[in-house]
Amino acid sequence: MCPNSCLEKEKNQQTHCCSCYAQPIWNCSPKWPYRRVEIEYVYRRGRGMAVYDPHDLGQNISKLVHTRGFLTQIPGNLCQISDLVEVDLSWNKIMTLENINCMERLDTLILRNNLVTYLSNLTLLGMTELRILDLSDNVLTVIEPNTISDPSLGMLHIIFKDNSLTSVDITNVVIDTPFCKADFSNNAVKELVNDIGWIVDTAKDYGDGGFVDLSHNDFVSFPNFENLGFSDLRELGKVFKFGFDFTNANFTCDCKMQPFLELSKDIIKKIWRSYFNVICAGPPSLKGQSIVNLVNQGRLDEFTCEIERQDRCPLGCLCFHQPSQNRLVVNCSNTSRTSLPKTLPSAPAGQLLDLDFGINHITQFKTAEYLNQTIAFNMNNNDLSFISDKSLRQSTDIQRLWFRNNSKIRNVPKSLETLHPCNVSFGVLYLKCHCQILWMGRWANSPKAALCPGNNNFFCITEDGQVLPSSVWTKKALECPNEVNWTAIGIAIALAVSSLMLGCIAWLLYQYQYEIYLLIRRDNQKDTISGNSYFKYDVYISFNENNPQLYSWVRNKLEPWLNARGYSLCLPCRDFALGSPRSDAILEHLQMSKKFLFIVDDDFLADEDVSIWSLQEWRHAWHIFKAETLRNIAVVNYDQMRVKNIDQRQIKAFWRLGLVVDFSNRKGRIFEEIMERLKLEIFTREKDDKMAKGSPWVDVVSLMGPYITNIPRCSTPNQKFRPESLEYNPTYPRSPYPSQLRWVDTPKLTFNSTKFNPPRSVKIYPSEFIKVDVT
Repeated sequence: MCPNSCLEKEKNQQTHCCSCYAQPIWNCSPKWPYRRVEIEYVYRRGRGMAVYDPHDLGQNISKLVHTRGFLTQIPGNLCQISDLVEVDLSWNKIMTLENINCMERLDTLILRNNLVTYLSNLTLLGMTELRILDLSDNVLTVIEPNTISDPSLGMLHIIFKDNSLTSVDITNVVIDTPFCKADFSNNAVKELVNDIGWIVDTAKDYGDGGFVDLSHNDFVSFPNFENLGFSDLRELGKVFKFGFDFTNANFTCDCKMQPFLELSKDIIKKIWRSYFNVICAGPPSLKGQSIVNLVNQGRLDEFTCEIERQDRCPLGCLCFHQPSQNRLVVNCSNTSRTSLPKTLPSAPAGQLLDLDFGINHITQFKTAEYLNQTIAFNMNNNDLSFISDKSLRQSTDIQRLWFRNNSKIRNVPKSLETLHPCNVSFGVLYLKCHCQILWMGRWANSPKAALCPGNNNFFCITEDGQVLPSSVWTKKALECPNEVNWTAIGIAIALAVSSLMLGCIAWLLYQYQYEIYLLIRRDNQKDTISGNSYFKYDVYISFNENNPQLYSWVRNKLEPWLNARGYSLCLPCRDFALGSPRSDAILEHLQMSKKFLFIVDDDFLADEDVSIWSLQEWRHAWHIFKAETLRNIAVVNYDQMRVKNIDQRQIKAFWRLGLVVDFSNRKGRIFEEIMERLKLEIFTREKDDKMAKGSPWVDVVSLMGPYITNIPRCSTPNQKFRPESLEYNPTYPRSPYPSQLRWVDTPKLTFNSTKFNPPRSVKIYPSEFIKVDVT
C-alpha cells in the first residue's frame, strides 16, 4: 500500500514514490497473521527442509525467516508452499541459488551474508511477483547479462553491495522496466562492460528514474559509451531519468570524459545532486578537483589525452588530443630541431593537427602528408631559407600559418597566392628588389589583406640601399623591362606546328590513299559475296595479247594449270563475242568473273593500242573490287618493271607494297603465288582426303567416279542447292585426281544418300555411284 506521505507530493512524483515506498498489505497495521515456516536440518553439513504446523490452516500467506544458521542450500521443498511471500535466509552458508523461480508468489528474498558467487540469468526468470532482492555481503563475482532486466521481472529494490564484482554488464544497469534502486556499491568494479553487444533502442523508454549506485568501486577510467551500445552520446538522453552515483570513482579527467561533459554541462548547471560531486583522480593538474565544478567553470579544454612516443609523437615533443577544440596538438617548440618530422600522430576523425615548431633551427619548409590535415602551423623564430612550392599548395586548409622572424628567407614561391593573406603571416620580411616579387606586392596589398593589417609587411632593398615597401612596388619602381608574352608565342608556335603536322598527314593520306586501302582490304577480307550469286568465270585474265611469248605462256602454261585445279578462266581474246563492242564486253565479262589477274609487261601501259584497253579493264576491275568484298585483284610483273616506270597510281600501289607476283620467281612457285594472291584454294590429293574426313561439304561427283574437268562449281550459299547445276559430259578427258572436283557449297543442307544404278546408255566407272537427295 502507498504511504500517505507520497500523496502529498506533486502528481509527476506520486507514482515513483508509491512504487518505491509502498508496503505489502500483510505488513500494514493491523498486521495480517501468517503461517510461520521453519527449517529442519536433515544433514549435519547444512542440508535442511522447510516445515510448518500442518494444523495451522487458517492463514493464506507464509513466511520463512531462518538467520544465523549453517544452511548451505535453499530447501528443495519450498516450491510446495504455494503461499510463501517472504524468505529471509541471511547469515547462513548458502553457496548456490537453485530451484527458487518456482516460488511464483514470493515478494521478498533476502540472502545477506552468505557465500553465493554466481548469479545466472535463469535463476530469477518467471518470478513476476518478486519486489525485493537482497544479495549484499556475499562473494558474488559474476552476474550474467540480463539477469535483472528481463521483461518478466518487476523488481524495485535490487541490492548487490559489498560483494566481489569486478565488472557490471550494461544490461544490468539500463533496465527496461521501472525500478527504484540497483545497488552495486562497495564492490571492486573497474569498468562497465557489454558482453552481448547490446545496443540502445531509441524508440524505447528505459526505466522510470531509477537510481544506480556505483559508488566506492575501483573505476580507473570514464566509461566508453560507444562500446556500451550508445553510438551517439545524444542517445544517453534515453537514460536521463536515471541517477548514477560514482562517488569515490578514480576517474581520470581526460579526453574520454570531455564529450559526455560537453553534452551534459547545461543539465548539470540546472540540476545538481550530491552524487554528482565526483573528484578527478588525474591528471596531476586536475587531481582532487570536482568534475562538476570544472564543468561549471568552463574548463573542458583541460580534459585532454596525452599521446606517447610509440604513437609517433616526435622525441622531446608534447602531443595530446583536445576534443573540446577538435584538434590534436603537437608542441615541438624550443626542442633544437633542424628539420620537420616525416610523420606525426594521426588525428582522430573530425580533428585536425595544431603544430608548433617555433624557436628551433629548421631551415626548410617542405611538403609532408600531414599538411592536408593541419589547421595551424607555427614556424616562427627559425632559420628558414627555403619554402617549397608544393608545401604551400598543400596548406590551403591551414587557418594559421606563421613564418615570423625568419630573416634568411630570400624567395617565396608563387603558390603563396593561393592562400588567404589573413591565414599566413610573415610579419616583417626584407627581400631583394627584382621584377619576380611584383606579385607579392599585389597579394600583400589586396582587399583581402586589408582585413588583417600588419600580417605581411614586405620590403625590398634596391642596389643603392633604398628600402621600398610593397605598397609602392611597380614595374617602374623596380626597373622591370617590358615583358614578353611567352604564352601567346607558345600558343602561336603550337598552332603552327599542329597545322603543319595536319597538312603533312593530309598529304600523306592523299599520296598513299591506295596503299592504305589495299592494306585495310587485305586485313579485312571477307568470305561472303554480295551482288550476283553466280559467277561464270573464276578468273578474268588481262594481258597483252600482242606479245607472243606472253600469249603462249598464258594459253599453254597458266590456263591448263588452273583448269587442272577446277578453275575456269575468261580470256578476252577467246571468250569475247565476235563483233561486240569491246568496251561493253570488258565490263560484262568482268562482272561475270570472281577474281581479276593482270599480267603487266613493257607494252601493257606504254603501247597506246594495248594500254587503251588494259587501262579500261583496270578501271572497271578496280571499281568492282572496291564495291564487292569477295572480289580480288592480283598483278604479275612479267618484264621486271620498276615502280618508277608506272604512272597509274593504283597499279603503283601494288608495286610499293610488294603485292605483285614476280615472273622471275626463283623458287618456281609462280602458279602457287598467283593463287595465293587471288585467294584461290589449292587442292591436292592429300588435302582432299583430309577434307573428306572432317569437312561438312559433300564431294558429289568424286563418289561417282574419276574427276571430270571443267564441270562448273555451284557456289550458292544463300540459295537452295539445285542438283541440275552439275553438268556432266562423259566425253571430257578425266583427271588423274578423282577427288579434285570442287566442293558444292551447301553448309546448311542435309544430304541423304542411296545407291542406284546409272542408265545403260552411259558408261561410268565404277558401275554404281551415289544418288544425293537434298532435304
